[in-house]
Amino acid sequence: MVIESASAVTGIKLLLVATVGVCVAAGILAWRERPEPGAAPLTALMVGACWWAATLFFQLDAAGLREKVFWVDVSWIGIVIIPVAWVLFSLEYTGNSQYIRRRYIILLSVIPVISGLLGLTDPYHNLFYVDSTLVEHNGVMLLDRTPGVWFWVTAVYTLLLGLLGTVPLLHFVTSDVNTFRGQSLAILVGALAPVVTNMLFLIDALPTSGIDLTPVSFSISGIAFLGALTRFRLFTTSPAPIQPARHAVFQRMLEGAIVLDRNNNIIDVNPQAAR
Repeated sequence: MVIESASAVTGIKLLLVATVGVCVAAGILAWRERPEPGAAPLTALMVGACWWAATLFFQLDAAGLREKVFWVDVSWIGIVIIPVAWVLFSLEYTGNSQYIRRRYIILLSVIPVISGLLGLTDPYHNLFYVDSTLVEHNGVMLLDRTPGVWFWVTAVYTLLLGLLGTVPLLHFVTSDVNTFRGQSLAILVGALAPVVTNMLFLIDALPTSGIDLTPVSFSISGIAFLGALTRFRLFTTSPAPIQPARHAVFQRMLEGAIVLDRNNNIIDVNPQAAR
């Protein structure tokens, strides 16, 4: 969407309102499914997406430089929630809960927490943005900010977590169980939409005069997650028990079992084989 006039900005704002509505609906449905694996992280992800979309709406609606800068700075509160929530959701949903430990969550959250704090206090250190100005583009006043060093640290880290969270889901895309395949495809579409949009924004490939449309792309995510929640019964029929069940069977079977890699190295044994 090329910014040709105020009507184009109005169109973006309407899309942001729709994004908030869709993400709120998906977040409420996910919240109701607690304590199913993945329900709480998906709710947090939708909260972060709603916050980001809402702050972009108010930033576009603001008239002065100070107001626009304020809404960008507070947007980081929601932005930093999204990648951590996505990884936790992916691990819980696919049954890899053994990786969800307090120390791992803390490690995942170090950079996002720092980013949230630096985003809120950016006017005092300019680590996120070096300078901020208002520029007129076809009669529309838009905020132009030069990214600082911590902006790029956060951007790269967020994209890495976004891609990392897709890895556990890839196995279920080819699953013989139609429900798991449909769920996983819907989730991947919902996850990749903002990742791709954000990458295009970072390389300046979006014709939107510096407006980051990543929050708008979460409307696709919300719709995809709504489809997974309703059509594919995301939490009613979940692959989360598969990994624990396989592990329990492996550990308790009467026969000894040894797992080898392709080079015939022993990578796992059950108690019977160990004896």
